[in-house]
Amino acid sequence: MATDQNEKLNIVYSELMRKFNALSEHIKRLGGRVAENATAIKRETGRLPGRTDTNPKRQVNDVLLRSGKCLNPSTIEINYAEKCAEVEKTGESRLQPIILDGPNP
Repeated sequence: MATDQNEKLNIVYSELMRKFNALSEHIKRLGGRVAENATAIKRETGRLPGRTDTNPKRQVNDVLLRSGKCLNPSTIEINYAEKCAEVEKTGESRLQPIILDGPNP
């Protein structure tokens, strides 16, 4: 009688360990998928990141524009001040109206 119980207990234990190992492997695969998805959505093209990366030195040395042009911060400040003065003198504005199409009747 004790032998039958030990055999049944061994069978149940081995089945439980098999299921535990299968579940453990599945969790490892899911962890890999989560890591892949995290890196894929971290730098999605055409969209701003949800959380910005801070500059570890806490200073800006270069500015990279979307066009690929690299500017120095001092150049930006000088040009910005000159542009503001020019716009105030001439009264020019780069703003353009947005024309919305109305619903089709």
